Amino acid sequence: MEVIDSSATSYSSCPIELILNGAAPLALGGTVTYSEAKTPLLTAINPRYGTVDGGELITFTGTNFGSEPSNVKILLDNVECAVQTCTTTEMTCITGPRPGLYPSPTTFINI
Repeated sequence: MEVIDSSATSYSSCPIELILNGAAPLALGGTVTYSEAKTPLLTAINPRYGTVDGGELITFTGTNFGSEPSNVKILLDNVECAVQTCTTTEMTCITGPRPGLYPSPTTFINI
């Protein structure tokens, strides 16, 4: 992850590093070009809360998501949320049951 303090719509000096299991970073050479027009942006999640039993339909709203559900993986508290639909501005998924309480909720979306 690189934090960029810039209002530019593109940025091309992010180095590529690989970190496995907390080991020291391995520089792979080259750079990654950041483009705002190609970067997904999440603007809303609805509903914000749900049951630990699962089966809830969650809607994610934003931009630049892509439109192929098979290219998306969503984890909520490390439990897969089964992707139902995916457009460039909205994704939906159905939550799975959580095996207990999570004191610090987490969300991971891979597009």
